[in-house]
Amino acid sequence: MSTKTTFKRVALVAVAALGLGVLSVAPSNAFTQADSLTVSSATAAVLSTDTATATSAPTATIAFLASAATDSMTITASLVSAPATGTALPYLQLSESTSAIVKAADNSALAVGSAQAANGKVYVNTTGGSTATRVSATFKVYLGTSATTGATVAGTYVVKLTPEVVAGSGTVNAVAQTITFTVTALDTNADSTSTSVIARGAVVPGDIDSTTTFSKALNASGVGIQAATINLTQ
Repeated sequence: MSTKTTFKRVALVAVAALGLGVLSVAPSNAFTQADSLTVSSATAAVLSTDTATATSAPTATIAFLASAATDSMTITASLVSAPATGTALPYLQLSESTSAIVKAADNSALAVGSAQAANGKVYVNTTGGSTATRVSATFKVYLGTSATTGATVAGTYVVKLTPEVVAGSGTVNAVAQTITFTVTALDTNADSTSTSVIARGAVVPGDIDSTTTFSKALNASGVGIQAATINLTQ
């Protein structure tokens, strides 16, 4: 064997070893890591008319470290228990997502202020590319017979929030959370704090009653005319 051939073989072995060494220390990609799911409160006292607009509505925040553009997680809101006659379901309304792209169960974009009904996953995706990116999104959690109507039946409801890794490898680290809602029926009976104000016509009254006199005669079409508006504050 010539000296020239020996040098070539040594060079090839060195290159191959270097290649294997580089591969062995390469970082893992497409892993969802350091994920968490937290709630602002494990309990909430709400009225039967309350929705996401209520100040007592608790929030849930999902956060994770994405290492690839395809990494994403979901939250599913489900009802664990409810009053026997209750039909309200839990809703998740997006309230903050500056570092995430959030989509509804039908893959449509979920804007801030939009709600996703129970048992429908909300998808939280990274806004970053191939570099590691911190991702988080916050949702208001509330009960309703629709997205804009509260839980009409009073009682205790338990809502479970379940996280899941749906794109990217790795095992979910975030732990499912529960929120116990105590719903109280709205009291419609007048009491010592109730007030009523009357104003002429169809105008919404201010803070002071107006003197209202009106003819009971019908108009030219034979229809009665609204004489006054009474605003009752409970």
